[in-house]
Amino acid sequence: MAAAARGFAIARRRDAKWKAKHPGQLPGANPKAGVLFAVSQHQSDAAAQLVLSAFVIVLGLILVPLGFVFGHAWETKAGGITVLVAGLVLLVISRASKAHRIEVFESYLVVHRLRKPPRRVAASQIEALGTPLYANTEVGLVGKNAKGRKLFKARGTCLGYIEFIDWLTTNCPELPLPSSTFRPGF
Repeated sequence: MAAAARGFAIARRRDAKWKAKHPGQLPGANPKAGVLFAVSQHQSDAAAQLVLSAFVIVLGLILVPLGFVFGHAWETKAGGITVLVAGLVLLVISRASKAHRIEVFESYLVVHRLRKPPRRVAASQIEALGTPLYANTEVGLVGKNAKGRKLFKARGTCLGYIEFIDWLTTNCPELPLPSSTFRPGF
């Protein structure tokens, strides 16, 4: 839980810097389209994930030929291939987390996901708010419908998370917030 709190504190400092740089604006706001704000990953997080995945891919591309030239055991070759596959998986994960975005409108949300079309979620559809799967290491919020299907997931380190919590308390006042939301002032 301490790691989650530390990550949340770092994200709040980045939010404060962003808001100081863009006074009077909400993250991802587009008044012409009716978007009040958006909940999305920080650009620096996306860039760090992309650089890490590129580094692991390059390392894998170096290790695979070395394993076939100098390695006499199958473990050497398998190790290089494993590193290369891990880099590709990291690349897919970094793209997926960058593509994930929640646009907040007056009475509904539009949830953007990697390979699926955007989903419109009305505030009345949100029946339960829960914690993420790894609630002890991840600060966030998961919204579910009456059948228990996940409608959205917002990470506490995302830009616009605090505004999203405020929007939920305004538009869904009957839903209790889980303890892992880490909302300042509560």
